[in-house]
Amino acid sequence: MNIATSASLAPWQIRLEAYRLVLFLFTIACFYFGCGQYFEKVHIRSAASDPNATTKTSYGLDYGMGLIHFLIFFALAIAVTDHSRFRWGVSPYLIFLSAIFLYDLVWLAVSIRLDSVQEIKLWAWVCAFFWFIAAVVYFAARSWGNDVVAEEASFIVFGLYLCGDVIELFGGKPFFLKWILKLLPSNLSMSS
Repeated sequence: MNIATSASLAPWQIRLEAYRLVLFLFTIACFYFGCGQYFEKVHIRSAASDPNATTKTSYGLDYGMGLIHFLIFFALAIAVTDHSRFRWGVSPYLIFLSAIFLYDLVWLAVSIRLDSVQEIKLWAWVCAFFWFIAAVVYFAARSWGNDVVAEEASFIVFGLYLCGDVIELFGGKPFFLKWILKLLPSNLSMSS
């Protein structure tokens, strides 16, 4: 008797939960380290470099938005083992993963009048872009008739984003900005 039989889970359910768990751990680690870098750059380093500077930031707002963001991660963790599906075959896991990737747009909107918006803007749009690509991959793969395979295919897009995020977080060099500037026409990329 193996674990799959005793838990009465089909092999596809075990595989999906394993992929979800790995993606959850990878995502929360990247967002945690990114959050640390953001707070260090916006609130700690800027205050230490010039204590008399009049930068318009809000530690409380950023802390609250981060807290809510990580509460969504809690919901994502609970959804790892949930195999239910809603309209269009979307699982609760995909809904919470979407909320995590799109949440920076909410943070961007509420921070629009602050100087810290420059730090939030790139990540909000990059996350939204990769979420959109993952959604396109999901619905394209779903057209073949299997919601689980479609969900797993969308994980590839999220995983690629997270690999780029790790390169940027720990490489010390811009990764996404470099590619964005390469995609822009030269007259636009020079003005950035």
